[in-house]
Amino acid sequence: EPIGGSTTSLRISWTQNNDQDFASYKLYRSETPGVSDSSLVASMAQRGVLSHEDTNLSENTTYYYRIYVFDLSGLSSSSNEISGTTGENEAPTAVTLQDPEVTQGSTRSLRLSWTQNMDDDFASYKLYRAKTAGVSTSSTLVTSIESQSGLSFPDDNLDENTTYFYKLYVFDTGGLRTPSNEVNGTTPQNEPPTAVTLLNPEPIQGTFNTLRISWTQNNDDDFASYKLYRSLSPNVTTSSDFITSIPSRTTLSFLDDNLDANTTYFYRLYVFDTGGLSTPGNEVNGTTLPDEPPKPVTLSQPDSLNSTTLQPTWSGSSASDFASYQIFRSESSPVDTTQAPVGIINNISTTTLDDGGLQSATDYFYRVFVFDTGGLSAGSNEVQGRLD
Repeated sequence: EPIGGSTTSLRISWTQNNDQDFASYKLYRSETPGVSDSSLVASMAQRGVLSHEDTNLSENTTYYYRIYVFDLSGLSSSSNEISGTTGENEAPTAVTLQDPEVTQGSTRSLRLSWTQNMDDDFASYKLYRAKTAGVSTSSTLVTSIESQSGLSFPDDNLDENTTYFYKLYVFDTGGLRTPSNEVNGTTPQNEPPTAVTLLNPEPIQGTFNTLRISWTQNNDDDFASYKLYRSLSPNVTTSSDFITSIPSRTTLSFLDDNLDANTTYFYRLYVFDTGGLSTPGNEVNGTTLPDEPPKPVTLSQPDSLNSTTLQPTWSGSSASDFASYQIFRSESSPVDTTQAPVGIINNISTTTLDDGGLQSATDYFYRVFVFDTGGLSAGSNEVQGRLD
């Protein structure tokens, strides 16, 4: 019997031998009548084994078989001779290829779908593509799918606004193939992205060099990035100063720092898509706050630590742009701030200085200046200290 779906296999069956001294069955085969014991196909040592699948045969070929029963003494008896013919391989059943569907939000992708092939000797689907009609196996191979239930494929990285032709071939295990119908689909033309609205920049309280830039969200499927540009004059373009690129569509603000105080800046935000197209938004401007000098600190009477050291102490600065404390000392009043300071402290929380190497019976006068990052400063009150 031919084995279903196979053109290279036959199943041979026989009745059971019930002799007490049974040893084995031996199956022989020939491509001509008159089978002898010269072409052994299989040997079965169990009397209950009553069939054998003879595989790797040639298709559309007649084979002759005889089975011998051997006993424990080595004697044998042959069965009747039978013949069977393997099937002839037929081309696989064609499938129907559906019209390509444009992938939502993409200008470079088409999705192909098709009906299922149900042949027992299915091997693969192979999808071919061309930019002109008349697709064949010499066209571009897009993909090979070995799963019989794989019924769709997204064809990506195509050219935009371009028509493509497709044909799907079904291949069987014997190497035969059958083409589907030919279909075509056209990728969309890329449209520029939707512009967003840039809001007026907001100065950050407590700083003179920072503006917060905010904008509405772009919701295009092919969004790639926001790019922010800045200028000191109107008419901002991509030739202006590039500030930042933001690849996340949900990031809707940016702190532009290291600006000059009391200065007006102009901004425009561009939206870029995955195809490289861009759309500018509205232009806005904002002005940084003027740089205010820090508030002065209050200097307390110096403590005497030992015979050569005074320790001036002051209240802490609250300046958000704090840079340093600079402590000045003189032996007479007013304190001479044109001389180099006796101490520079860059830590805003350090509010004392151990001023050593001093002389006894000498008056010392102190002032502390707070400096900010813009170079502005404010001086404290003056205090007097003495080592007796």
